[in-house]
Amino acid sequence: MEGAALRVSEEILASVERRVEELAEKIEGSPFKSAGFVDGSNVVDERRGAYVAVFSVASIVLDSGRLRPVSHGSRHPLVARIVPKGFGEQRANLYMSILELLSAARLVRSGVEAVFLDGSYVSEMMVVFGYPRDVYEEAQGLVDREAAESYAGEAAGLVEEALGSEGVKGAAKLFEGVSGLAWRLYTRLGGGVGGVEKRVLLDYSYVFAEVAVYLEALRSLLTAGRESGVPLFWVAKDADTDQLAEKEGVGGWLNDVTLLDYAWRRLEGVYTVLEGREFGRPKPCAAPGKLVEELFAKWRRYRVAYFKLRLHGPVLQMTFPGYVGEDEAREALATLSSLAESRGYPKPLSYVHNMAVLNPELARLVGDELYKRAESPVLKAMLAPSGRVQAGLR
Repeated sequence: MEGAALRVSEEILASVERRVEELAEKIEGSPFKSAGFVDGSNVVDERRGAYVAVFSVASIVLDSGRLRPVSHGSRHPLVARIVPKGFGEQRANLYMSILELLSAARLVRSGVEAVFLDGSYVSEMMVVFGYPRDVYEEAQGLVDREAAESYAGEAAGLVEEALGSEGVKGAAKLFEGVSGLAWRLYTRLGGGVGGVEKRVLLDYSYVFAEVAVYLEALRSLLTAGRESGVPLFWVAKDADTDQLAEKEGVGGWLNDVTLLDYAWRRLEGVYTVLEGREFGRPKPCAAPGKLVEELFAKWRRYRVAYFKLRLHGPVLQMTFPGYVGEDEAREALATLSSLAESRGYPKPLSYVHNMAVLNPELARLVGDELYKRAESPVLKAMLAPSGRVQAGLR
């Protein structure tokens, strides 16, 4: 069966190979003189009643050919407890994204010509289609949405304050502010309920506050980039999108990077740009409705560039918001091409990744230490190793 599927795939690829190969344009032009690069890392460990998370964010500036660290990543990690436990891993990822967006916004303010982030602009915008929607569905009928909306404005103040306070202390203060906002919202929403409904509203309140701060951080970055004339680019090593594959009639069989890896296997220093698909209309979720509507009204347009820097390197994806011009996109590609390693990945992005990356075991070690030091019986019960670990099934 596998052999038959492979033969069919080869036939399909052969039929579109020339068309896709002809999409390739040469990367040319002058690179940016200065640029910022951001990446983050987080690791989590599930405990009995919470998640323990460790965060790291790294940023560097390229100026006149020299790389200068700004945020030092794993050398200065931040430890946090994710409470309540619901959707703990997704929420830890969201906190990581908040820190990356804030770091990028600081780089915009520093006066660099462009900022590059690891990941995908599409993924940033799609957060409200994921678990915040599930949380909303579970809490539907219990939440006074107008009351929740009245707390949304506090998120902007937390983001603005965080932008002025870099480092671990600033991030810890932001996390405390988010937790405080969530608790005030829960006190307002959950005063007259009991049992399971209290847990549902607690989850809703925390997710609402966290997503509100995330969306404000995203809006702040995009607004600063557009108003300062600083283009923003997200670069992904892997991507599951199949916009080009669908256009060529091979959607469902292959994603875009697989198709291009094959069709461009003899090429290097090439790219192609596509208009991004329009985002669907977001449904109500555990987030400020007016802020979601504003973001999708102003920032729904984006473009996608696929590019290959070295002959034996991979095809990479670069996504960027609609305000970024074609000339700026070409400058971005020229910048990445001029800095590419032999394996076809840009050195600054590799460097900032290695600065940020955390050992996956770190969260467990930190969790065990917090558990040992906990004096409150409630906190000790929450931070106890999970039942699976206690049963020897790690």
